[in-house]
Amino acid sequence: MDDLKWYGLIGSGIAYFFFFIREIKEIFFDKDGSGETFGEKLKQAFLLSKTRKRKTIESKTVTYTDGEREEIIDNLLIHNFFISISKLKNELPNFIFDGSIKKNKVLKEVILIYMETIEEHAINFLKSNKLDELSTNELNEKLKVEIKIIDYEIHGKLREKLGEDVYNMVIEHPVKGFRSSNAFLKEVLLDGVLSISTQAMSAYGYDNYKRASEILTSIYVSTQIIVKSFQRAFKDFNGELENLLN
Repeated sequence: MDDLKWYGLIGSGIAYFFFFIREIKEIFFDKDGSGETFGEKLKQAFLLSKTRKRKTIESKTVTYTDGEREEIIDNLLIHNFFISISKLKNELPNFIFDGSIKKNKVLKEVILIYMETIEEHAINFLKSNKLDELSTNELNEKLKVEIKIIDYEIHGKLREKLGEDVYNMVIEHPVKGFRSSNAFLKEVLLDGVLSISTQAMSAYGYDNYKRASEILTSIYVSTQIIVKSFQRAFKDFNGELENLLN
């Protein structure tokens, strides 16, 4: 009788074992109405969870220590934008444009004030802000304020340097003045800067200093075009300006 009990227990154990195997197979390996097995769905859920976790980690803005930030800023200060302005300031005194010596002097003063003011503010902006601690919106708002300050300062310096009469003709003339003739290029410059500053963090590896480098590149390209535009527009001022300068 005892043997029969043991045989019964063993038989039941084997039956349950095969039943368990069959259930595992049906649950994890047999495809359901969606054409996928539960095992495949479980694997996908696991991978999705890992991806979400990785994205959460990656979405944190890259931050730096004071020493690291100083080194990054030093590298940005030798960007092509700053190098080109330094080169321009050295070469500008030897430039010869169309027109009289006095007319050449006025154009050089306009270009120098324009470039030096942008350069000064760009350097101060990099040095006075911890860009890695700013959100996209915060960076964009700061840039908007800075751009307004630069524009106001440039025209204030030009008015003071050129005098009221020359300033009104060269800068404020409704048709030939630099303000109107360069309005489109100015918008291109501003749009280029602000479009970069409003892009998602992911576009720059969550690093605002990489974003700053792209902004400097945008300014560099735009200012090169604007300098050439100054030269072209200046040719439109002939007798009127010459009479005013004499």
